[in-house]
Amino acid sequence: MNISLCKFFINQQINLIQNLRHLSSAINNQLAEPQFGLLFDIDGVLTRGRKLLPYTRDAFRNLVKANGEFRIPTLFVTNAGNELRLSKAAKLTQILGISILPEQVILSHSPLKLFSEFHTKHCLISGQGPIAEIAKNLGFTKVTTIEQLSDAFPNLDMVDHKKRRGFHSPFRDYFLPIEAVVLFGEPVKWEACLQLIIDVLMTNGNPSSPIVRAPVSHLPILASNADLLWMAEAALPRFGHGSFLHCLENLYEKISGHQLQYTTIVGKPSEVTFYHAEYLISRHAHELGLKQPIKRLYVVGDNPDTDVYGANVYNRYLQRRSLSRVNQIVSQTTIGTLTSSGKNISGKNLWSSSNSAEPAADNIEQYYTAESLESILVCTGVFNRETYDETLGKNHGHRDMFIDAELRKPKHTCEHVLDAVKLIFDIEQFPQKHRGYPHDENPWSIENNMNLVRSSLITLQTHMKAEHIVSALVLRHYSEWWLGVASDECRDHCTYADPVDCTVSGKKNKTYVY
Repeated sequence: MNISLCKFFINQQINLIQNLRHLSSAINNQLAEPQFGLLFDIDGVLTRGRKLLPYTRDAFRNLVKANGEFRIPTLFVTNAGNELRLSKAAKLTQILGISILPEQVILSHSPLKLFSEFHTKHCLISGQGPIAEIAKNLGFTKVTTIEQLSDAFPNLDMVDHKKRRGFHSPFRDYFLPIEAVVLFGEPVKWEACLQLIIDVLMTNGNPSSPIVRAPVSHLPILASNADLLWMAEAALPRFGHGSFLHCLENLYEKISGHQLQYTTIVGKPSEVTFYHAEYLISRHAHELGLKQPIKRLYVVGDNPDTDVYGANVYNRYLQRRSLSRVNQIVSQTTIGTLTSSGKNISGKNLWSSSNSAEPAADNIEQYYTAESLESILVCTGVFNRETYDETLGKNHGHRDMFIDAELRKPKHTCEHVLDAVKLIFDIEQFPQKHRGYPHDENPWSIENNMNLVRSSLITLQTHMKAEHIVSALVLRHYSEWWLGVASDECRDHCTYADPVDCTVSGKKNKTYVY
C-alpha cells in the first residue's frame, strides 16, 4: 500500500513538473510574440535621398534577432515608384545592414497588380527607371513608353528643337491604339510627357487622327503616388508625382474644357495601399512563425498628407470593419467594385479600400485581423514641427482626396525613427534590445522588462491556484525556479541577455530579461 502511494505521489510530481514547464513555455512565448506590425516610410524617415538618417540603424537593431531575422512583422511602404521591389529591397539591405526581402517592400504602384482588367490592354506608361519591366512584373502585357510613342510620332514632341523631324515614322501606320494610360511616377521630361499624354487622351488613343471636339469621357487613367512633395538631401522638399499630376489635370481641363478623371490612384494615402499592406504584414508574421494574429499596426512617416492622412483614414475603416465582413470586402471595393479576380466593374471613389488583395489566397480572412492603425509622425522629412499648426488649413493632398484637417493630425509625434520605435515598444510593453542608451536614460529597459516577468508570474500563479495544480509552498519554490533557472534555459533564444539580480524569498538569483 505504501509502495502504491509513493508511486502515486511520484507520478503526481512528474505531471506537476510537466505542467509547470508547459505553462512556463506558454508564458515565455506570449511575452516574446508580438501582436503588432510596423509600416515604415523610407524617404524622410530612414533616408534623405541617398543619405541614411541618424538613429536609423539603432532603431532597426531593436527589430531583428542576432541571426538577422525580424522579431516584429515589418514592411516598408513608400510612394517611390521608379524601380522594382527587388532592387529597392537590395538597397535597403545595403544601407540598413540587415536582410530585407522584396515581399517586405510596397512601392506606390504595387497595388496595380490587382487591376487585372487592364493587364491585357495596350497601355501608355509614364515614369522613369525600368518602367517597362515594372509594368511586366505587375502583370501588364502590352505597353508603350512615352519615348516609344515619341519615336512613332516624332511630330508630337515639338519643345525639343533637336528632335523635330520633317518626315513621318514608318511605324505610325502599324501603331495600335492606346487603350489606357498608366502613370507610375514623375517622368524626366515633363513637357514631352504632358504633351503626349494629353494627345492620347484627346484622340482616344490614336494620336495621328484629327479631332473635331474634345471627348467628354477619355481613356482610363491609372496613377500611382500623388505626393505633391517629397524630402531629399535639399533643405526644401522636392516636387513629387503629385505636382506632375496637378499640371496634367489643369492643362487637360484648360485645353479640353472637361475635368480629368482617374480610374484609380494608388499609393499612400489611398486605402487600397494600406489594405494591401495589411495582407502582406500578416503574411510576414506567418513567415516569421508567429502564431498570434496581428491586432495593431503602426505607420511611421514624415508627411501629414500621405502617411498620417492615409493611416488615419484606414484606421477609421478598421474601426468600422468586423471580421465577419472580410469575405464581403474581397468582392467589393471603393475604388470600384471588383470581382474576386480583381476586375473593376464600377465606382468612382479612388481612395478607398481594395477589394481583392490576393485572390490566390485560400482563406483570405485570416490575413485581415488588424483592429487599429496608429500614425506616428517624425520630424526628419517633409514635416516641420514649427510650422505644422500654421499649415493645417493648407491642403497639399490630391484634388480628389476628401479634405478633413483632423485626419492630418498624427496620433503621436517623435523626433526621429528611433524615438518612434521606442514609443511603440513602450505602448506594446515589448522588450527592447537597443544598447545605445545608458539604462538610467532608457525608461523601458531592465526595470520594465522585469515588471513584465513578474506580471506574467502572477498570471501563472493565479491560473495554477484556480486549477488547484499546486500548493502555495510549491508556488513559492516554482517562482524561484522560474525567475532563476528557467531564464537560463531561455537564454539561447535571446539575442541580448542583460544579467540582473532579483530577490525571491530572500534568495538572490541570476536571471535574464529578454
